[in-house]
Amino acid sequence: MQRRTFLGLAGKAGAVLSLGPSCLAGHDATPPSTTSARAVADASPDVSASDWPLIAAALDDASSTFGSTWDDATCRTLMKGGYLGNGDFGAHLGGTARAPRLYLGKNGFHAGNDVAAGRYNQHILNLAILTVEAAPVPGEAPGDDAAARAAYRVTQDIRNAEVRTECLLAGSRVRTRAFLDPDDNVLVIEIATSGDVRVPLRATLSVVGNPHVARKAGHGDEVAWVTKDPNREGAPFYVQGAVAARVLGARAMLGSNGSDAAWLDFDLPGRGGVVTLILNAEHTKNATSPLPAVQASARGFTRRAVGRIDARNRAWWRRFWLRSFVRVASPVQRLWYNHLYMVGSCARGGAKAVLGNAPGHWGPWNRADDMMWFSNLGMNYNAQNPYYGTFSSNHVELVDPYIETVRHYTETTGRRRVENRWVSPPIAARMPPGCRGVENEGSFTSHGTSCGGGRYPEEDCCMATNAVFGILPIVWKWKYGQDRAFLANTCYPLLRAVTDFYDDYIGQPVDGRYEVHGSVHEGADWFAKNDMFSLGAIRFLYREAIAASVVLGRDADRRAHWQDILDRMSEYPLQPWGDTVTFKPDGIHDVMEALHYRGGARNTGILFTTTFDNIGHGTLPAYRIATCRTLDKGNMFHPQRWCGWQNGNDFGMMFVMAVRAGYPADRVLKAIQGWKAEPNGVVSQNEGGGIETAGIVEAINNMLLQSHDGVIRIFPNWDPALDARFRRLRAVGAFLVEARYRAAGRAVDSVRVFSEKGNRCRLQSPFAGMGVHIRRVGRRTAIPTVQDEEVFSFDTTPGATYEVTPMAYPEPPWGSPLITSHPASVTVPVPRPATFEVTATGEDLRYQWQRNRQDIPDATNPTYTTPPTTLWDMGSRYRCVVRNAAGVARSEPGILNPPPEG
Repeated sequence: MQRRTFLGLAGKAGAVLSLGPSCLAGHDATPPSTTSARAVADASPDVSASDWPLIAAALDDASSTFGSTWDDATCRTLMKGGYLGNGDFGAHLGGTARAPRLYLGKNGFHAGNDVAAGRYNQHILNLAILTVEAAPVPGEAPGDDAAARAAYRVTQDIRNAEVRTECLLAGSRVRTRAFLDPDDNVLVIEIATSGDVRVPLRATLSVVGNPHVARKAGHGDEVAWVTKDPNREGAPFYVQGAVAARVLGARAMLGSNGSDAAWLDFDLPGRGGVVTLILNAEHTKNATSPLPAVQASARGFTRRAVGRIDARNRAWWRRFWLRSFVRVASPVQRLWYNHLYMVGSCARGGAKAVLGNAPGHWGPWNRADDMMWFSNLGMNYNAQNPYYGTFSSNHVELVDPYIETVRHYTETTGRRRVENRWVSPPIAARMPPGCRGVENEGSFTSHGTSCGGGRYPEEDCCMATNAVFGILPIVWKWKYGQDRAFLANTCYPLLRAVTDFYDDYIGQPVDGRYEVHGSVHEGADWFAKNDMFSLGAIRFLYREAIAASVVLGRDADRRAHWQDILDRMSEYPLQPWGDTVTFKPDGIHDVMEALHYRGGARNTGILFTTTFDNIGHGTLPAYRIATCRTLDKGNMFHPQRWCGWQNGNDFGMMFVMAVRAGYPADRVLKAIQGWKAEPNGVVSQNEGGGIETAGIVEAINNMLLQSHDGVIRIFPNWDPALDARFRRLRAVGAFLVEARYRAAGRAVDSVRVFSEKGNRCRLQSPFAGMGVHIRRVGRRTAIPTVQDEEVFSFDTTPGATYEVTPMAYPEPPWGSPLITSHPASVTVPVPRPATFEVTATGEDLRYQWQRNRQDIPDATNPTYTTPPTTLWDMGSRYRCVVRNAAGVARSEPGILNPPPEG
C-alpha cells in the first residue's frame, strides 16, 4: 500500500507549513555559536561579519509564510511550494493539508538513451516521494479536511535554508522543521507536537516511473528504502537511485509492499518531544546500486550527527549570504534574495562541480519523470540564464557544474556533429567541406549526452549559435573571476573550438561585409541571413577570443582575421515602425511577424542585447532605442500582454535588456513588481522559465552596477527617488564594489573598490559633474589616475581596497575656448539631413565634430550637416570639440531624435 506524503521542504509551487524552529527541541532561528568562527571563511577579504544583522533582516523580510497547499497532478514545470536544495539533492513540498508530500530529486539523476523506452521516453527524473500523515487506524474515519486546511502553515526560511510547517494530523497540531546537509545528500525533518497526547504517524517512501524503470521497496534493521533503476539496454550510461529513511527518537514499525512503497509507523510523543526523520539519497552512474551505502548511512545517524548537520547547513548559508548584499527601497529586493537562493540551492562549486551535477531546466525539483523538456539543459539561452546574476553577485563558483557538462559535450558530441555533418540541412548547406570546430544541439542532459547521441540533425533547431550560448557562462567566469589557469585550460580551448567553426562557416565577405546565417527561433522556417542571434553571437565570440588570445599570448596569427570579422560584420537589421525604429529579426522576417509567432517577443532577436553583452553605454544609440521601442511595441512589460512569452521565458531576461538599454528605471521597477511571485518567493512561469527566472538578479544588479564592457559604472540606471545600497557586487576584472545612493541628496557616497587580482581598474565617475579622488584604504596618498572624459583608470594591488570620493574638475586654463551656444537636438524623418551648430569664443579656434564621440572626417566648421540620415543614425549624439593653443572645450551633445511615436 502506498500512502500519501508530507513534509516541509523543497519544491514546486505549493505549500509548506509554518512554525519556527524554536518550537522544536529548543532550536533557535539564530545560527548556533559554533558557526560564528567560520561565518566568513569563504568570503572575500573585505567581508565584515558585522554585515550579518543587516543581511539577516533582509533575508527574513524575503522569507515567506503562507497557508496554501500545492500539488497539481498535471504540473511538469517549476515548483511553487516550499523547497530546499544543496546543489545536488533537492526536495519540494506538495500534497494536501492532511497528507503533505515531499518530492525528492537529484541533479544528474537522468537516464541514458534507453533504446527500449524510445528516444524521448528514457528519462528518470524524480528520485522518490516522501509522505508524512496520520497512521491509518482500521475503522476510523478520515479527519476533517476543513480543519486541516485552516491549521496548515508553511514557512520558507531562506536565511537558514529550511522549511517549517504546521498542520493538523490525527487531530493534533504537528510542527516540522526540514533542512539539508550542505555536504552530503541527507534530509533531516524534525517533528513535534505541542499537544499532550501522542500522535500516531506514518512516513511513506514511494517511487514512480514509466514501464521501463524497475522499482523496488523494502525494509529491515530500522531502515525503510526504495530504489529506482532504468532499462540499461542500448544506453551509453545508466544511473541507479536509492533512498533510505530512519526514525530517531521513537520506535518505528516498518513495512513495505516490495515494489514501490515502504513505510515507517511511529508515535510522536506529546508535550514537545521531538522525533527526527532522516533520509539519505544517492545515485550512481555506470556502477552498482547505491542502496547498501544509503542503508548504512541511515543506520549510522545519531542525534549528535543531526546537530552537526544543522550547524553545517546554517554556517554554509551564512557564508553564502555574506558574499554580497543589496538594500534597496523597493519590493524587488525580495525577488533578488529569493532567486539568488534558488540558484544557490540547485548549483554548487567545489566537490559538487562534477560531470552530471549541473541543474537541468527545473533544477533538482522534478515532480515526475515526464517533466517538460526532460529537464535537459536548453542551450539556446535557457541553461545560461540562471547564472546571469551569480557572477555580479560574487558567486562565480556556482557555474562550475555547468562548465563540466558543456566541456564534456563540446569535446565529444559537439565535435562529432561537425565531423560527421550531423547538423540541420540549412546549416549543412553553408558548411564548407572539412569544416572544423563544434556545433551543439538545442539541449542535452547534465551528463553532456543527448537524446539521439548527437546523430539527429534537427536537434540543433537550425541554430548554429547554440555553441556560442553554451560558452557564455564559461567566458563570464573568466571575465569576472580572472583565473588565468581556468582561462588557459578550459575557457580558451572552448572559445577557440567555436571560433574554428565560425571561421569556416561565415566564409568570405560579400560586397565588403561579412554575413552569417542562423535562426532567431527554432526551426528551418526562421533560418535566414543575418539573424539577430547570430550577429550578436559573432560579436561576442570574436571580441572575447581576441581578448583571451592576447592575455595568453596564443594564436597571434589569427587575431587579424578575427578583428576583420568584427570590423566588417553586417550591422544589426533595423526597420521603421510608425515614426520610430525597432529591430528586424533577420534579413527576411518583419518584427510583427516575429511578435505574433509562437515564442513571441524572443523572435525579434533582442535577446542578443542581454545574452551576448552587446548593449551598453558605448553602444550605437539606435540599437538602444530599438531595444526599448521593441520592448514597448511587444508590450513585454505587461504580465498579460497580447503576445510574447508570458507563459515562457520573459522574466529572467527582458528586464536585463531594458536596464542595459537605458529604459527608465522607475518603469522597469514597476514592471518587475507586476509579476506575481509564488508563495515560495520565486516567479514561476506556466510553460517555461524554470530556474532561469533567476536571471532577474542580474537585472537588479545592473541597475546598481554595470561592468560588462570593462568600465565600472555605479548606479547607472537606478530610480533617483529611491535609496539604494550594495556591498561586494562583483565587476568584470575581479573587482568587488560597494556604494550607497541617498535619494534625499540625489547623491552617491561611500564608494569602495576591492581589487582581488590587481588588474587595472576603469571607473566612470559616479559623482555627477565631478571627477574622482582615489585613495588606497589605510594610506594617505592619492592613487594616480588617467582620465578619459568621465572614465578614470588606475592601477591596483591584489588584496587592496580603494576609496573613491568626489573631486572638482580644475578650472580650464586662461585663454581656453568658451562655448557660448551648444548644439540643439533635432528631430528629422529619415532620410532628411540634420544640421547642428556651435558657437564659441577664443582665439585661433579649431573645430572637430564628433558622432557618438567618434571624429567625423572633414567636419571642422562651427556648423555641421549630416549626410541623409538612416535608421542607424537615430539617437546619435553630435558634439563639437573646440581647441586652441590654450586648451580644449567640448560642447554638450545635440541628439538626432527619432520622430515621436504615433
